[in-house]
Amino acid sequence: MENYNSLSALIKAIPDESAARAFMEKIIWNGTPICPHCYNQGGYKLKDGKTYKCKDKRCRKTFTVTVERFLKKPKCPLTKWVYAIYLCTIHKRGVSSYQLATDIHVTQKTAWFMLHRIRKLFKDKAHDILVEEVEIDESFVGGKNKNRHRCKKIKNSEGRSLC
Repeated sequence: MENYNSLSALIKAIPDESAARAFMEKIIWNGTPICPHCYNQGGYKLKDGKTYKCKDKRCRKTFTVTVERFLKKPKCPLTKWVYAIYLCTIHKRGVSSYQLATDIHVTQKTAWFMLHRIRKLFKDKAHDILVEEVEIDESFVGGKNKNRHRCKKIKNSEGRSLC
């Protein structure tokens, strides 16, 4: 997959809905469509250009790249979804729904919905990353002593007490 170093490069590479659909098919299916109903690999494209039909004789259901995924029949164009995913991945501290709404020209409510779907996708994909023992150096857990409850304050602790 190509690496895009700016949003303008991504917009040039994915200018319309058909390019966004092809991009999502390449990312999700890696060239071979997978039926979300029976998980059989392979399907053939129908005349409309975006719908596939399962090759399995028992299934024979139609599907698209947006079925049974985090998109689930999107009301927003796929281009905006691709741009939103890109913007979510390049920001170090994440992006707010207000910022995303102004960047991709949707309402704040739509941006909030998109962010939740994208975060759920990242959460579902990321659970396998940390499977063994993980070591973290110089982490600070807790807060300042003055912000603690009266009964939990410890003298001369500065937030680093183990008690």
